[in-house]
Amino acid sequence: MAGNVWEWVEDKGRNDASRVLRGGSWNNNAGNLRAADRVDDGADNRFDDIGFRVCRGAPIEPRSAGALDAGSLPR
Repeated sequence: MAGNVWEWVEDKGRNDASRVLRGGSWNNNAGNLRAADRVDDGADNRFDDIGFRVCRGAPIEPRSAGALDAGSLPR
């Protein structure tokens, strides 16, 4: 995924008007293509190398709390 676009993240920048971009994009040098690379930018900037990733967590179903024994392990 690194290198597609800079990704907007939830972090605020140095002031309330800026937001943080992470990860570098296709038009940066190799030093910028890492998840730890961060820059502040205005939240209203729109460029073809800036985007975001949509994620949705799956609901977690609790496991049964029964005790494990050798007979219950898969073979």
